[in-house]
Amino acid sequence: MDYVRYDYSDGNGNVFRIIREKEITVEYVPVRPVMSSSGSYDGGMPVKKTVSAEALMPVIAALENAIRKTEIHIQSRVKLSGVISRYQSGNSTTVILSPEAEEIHLIEDALSRLLGK
Repeated sequence: MDYVRYDYSDGNGNVFRIIREKEITVEYVPVRPVMSSSGSYDGGMPVKKTVSAEALMPVIAALENAIRKTEIHIQSRVKLSGVISRYQSGNSTTVILSPEAEEIHLIEDALSRLLGK
């Protein structure tokens, strides 16, 4: 299996990281108050777990769909936008999703289900 990594940053700056190597790990790296724009937002507890390829499929499908839909991409990061970065076989792709894009909710719902949040 090729090395593949996806990073998804939600509208608050929390990061979800998916790494597919020998096994598949999904990690949630929350924003801490000291790093938040308000100085008080807390993204919660970090989570890291190993998942199956089958369980990961809805998340990858949502991420790839959002990468393909160029009409929902914007040029600069703004509050509540989402950012997807994909690293695969020495290539990388990064897109910023408009805060109004429904795909943001689809991605975040799939990630929440996967992590049991």
